[in-house]
Amino acid sequence: GGEGGPKLSWSNLLRPRRARREETLNPGVVGTVFLLVLLGFFYVGTPLQLGNVKLGLILTQILVIAGIPILAMVALGIPVVRTLRLSLPSRPQILLLAILAAPGLTMLAALIGIAQGLFLETPQSYVELMERLFRAETGGNLAVAILVFAVIPGFCEEVLFRGFVLRGLLSRTTPARAIIWSSILFGVFHFDLYRLLPTAAMGLALGWVAWTTRSLWPVVVLHTVHNATAVLATYLDHVEGLKWLQDGKSIPVPVILGVALVSGLATWGLVRLSRGEGGAPVIPPSPPDRPPGEPRGS
Repeated sequence: GGEGGPKLSWSNLLRPRRARREETLNPGVVGTVFLLVLLGFFYVGTPLQLGNVKLGLILTQILVIAGIPILAMVALGIPVVRTLRLSLPSRPQILLLAILAAPGLTMLAALIGIAQGLFLETPQSYVELMERLFRAETGGNLAVAILVFAVIPGFCEEVLFRGFVLRGLLSRTTPARAIIWSSILFGVFHFDLYRLLPTAAMGLALGWVAWTTRSLWPVVVLHTVHNATAVLATYLDHVEGLKWLQDGKSIPVPVILGVALVSGLATWGLVRLSRGEGGAPVIPPSPPDRPPGEPRGS
């Protein structure tokens, strides 16, 4: 996959963008850099989090999960904003529709988690441990919890998986295969057996939205709102009638139908609006910048 790929040039970090020769992302680069992210996670992120969980999480997300791919792209001469689809949509309604579609993503993960519980039940001690982690590391401050566990991961993880990994795979394989492989990596990367299937299923949905809309921002919003919902659920101890939201079990049928309706309509509107911005391509969204055999410009 890396045959004929871009060559590393640290001088690119100092050159003005217009002076660099633009390269394209490919699976060979994705594999190499993803390995570096894993090494950074274990040998940099883990010690940081053992020392201070909150600060360690923030630094791991920014410096390792998002920072390493972006640094590698700059050093390789790959345009970051265009490749990762970081330009803001011209229609703000797209982001609003992503917010409305987010509960559907949360419900999808919850339903798959319930199905997984039929053969792999999540221990109650694990649930209580996660709740204590949210509260202890944020001092019970809801705004800080949302920032640390929702906003920062929502952006940084999407840069890596629906930006860097998915875009690189799309350059050499079909959209279906690229989305499936990126979702598998997304699920495994969380290193949590109890969240493996729900997280991978989320990755499938996020990958499809990223490919359909050809923008990273809708999936950043989806991911952030989903994580924020999980954080909010740990702060609902005294709210009656929402125990199903806290434990993710026995979701009332009216809630399932209502969320499916609203999120389904929002997703439909999201796709329709995105097509007006050049979304939903028939071919993979990361074609070569020039036809094969055509010489590169300087």
